[in-house]
Amino acid sequence: YFPWQSNVASRRGNLAGVRFDKGVLYFPELVLNETSEGALMNMVALERMHPQTEKGVTFFMSFMDALIGTAEDISILGKAGLVTNNLGSDDAAATLFNKLGVLEIMH
Repeated sequence: YFPWQSNVASRRGNLAGVRFDKGVLYFPELVLNETSEGALMNMVALERMHPQTEKGVTFFMSFMDALIGTAEDISILGKAGLVTNNLGSDDAAATLFNKLGVLEIMH
């Protein structure tokens, strides 16, 4: 494992706050709940519909899909304090990111 640190500035909702600096991955804190999938899908759709819009959410979702493959990945991020999973299971959270990642590839 490599060190993780939650990006304090990103706790205010900046999903584009992912960066890697001197061996530390700075990462926005993320809370998942029953509205997360719909909200994230809508934000990605908005970015697609408006070409002049920055693609911060789309970038973040692509990054998360690459980072998360299994429930164990969600568990690791949860233990690091980076993901708060209120979806009921780590499998459900992993499926959310994998599904949204597939939708991005299909675009």
